Amino acid sequence: MEEKGGLSDAQYGFWKGRSIVQAGQNQDDGHGGWTSMVDVQNALNSVNWDIILQEMNEKGVSIYLKELISEYLRDRQIEIGRGGNKLSISAYVPQGSVLGPTLWNIFSDGVLRLGWPRGMIAIGFADDLALVVKSNDCNELMNKANVGLEMVTRWMEENRLQVAPNKSEAIFLKSYGYLRNLHFRVVNVHVLPTKAVKYLGVTWDSHGTFGNHVTLVARKTEEKIGKLASLVPNIKGPDSGKRKVICGVAYSGA
Repeated sequence: MEEKGGLSDAQYGFWKGRSIVQAGQNQDDGHGGWTSMVDVQNALNSVNWDIILQEMNEKGVSIYLKELISEYLRDRQIEIGRGGNKLSISAYVPQGSVLGPTLWNIFSDGVLRLGWPRGMIAIGFADDLALVVKSNDCNELMNKANVGLEMVTRWMEENRLQVAPNKSEAIFLKSYGYLRNLHFRVVNVHVLPTKAVKYLGVTWDSHGTFGNHVTLVARKTEEKIGKLASLVPNIKGPDSGKRKVICGVAYSGA
């Protein structure tokens, strides 16, 4: 793929050298004005294999590799229950496989390369797609975001996927002034901005302070330390090695 031009720089998931931290840092460039983020949920379970092979062909992937992948995907079945009933499948990206993540990135590359309006960027991490919209006018921002969401919906429909509007969330990362009658439209569902959204394992808040995230992590860490402390005897407690393990467990919770 890299020899054929690589994938969009907006994809951060399933790609060596890219991480959740980098994707999060790309949410806000520090400029003024109104900034909103809309998180659109997709589904790896619905990706059609014919479209993946078509994308490989358009990207100029070698014929032998394309035919190898085609054989890999052919005649797959899912066994249902213990009765031996089997169901043939023609879509689905195996999340636990070595090849599955690369197939997803090939498929989703198209939506990340759409011609976004000025002041809008798309950020992909695995099957999560976030649209970050910036504007000095809140109404313009809302209209621009709705245009971008319509573009995503149209691309999904053309590629036999469906957006999950009820799972979509929105938040203002930066805002100046009073928020009134502002909403985003995903398909036919109005998504109202919330005060906090969990995205890529981080709780983002509308004030940009990450206060909600710190509070949540601190509470989880306290609970974990409390459970560990109940296992430690009052007399002749753990040695330094065991204490190091306990500290590591508490630290991982943060």
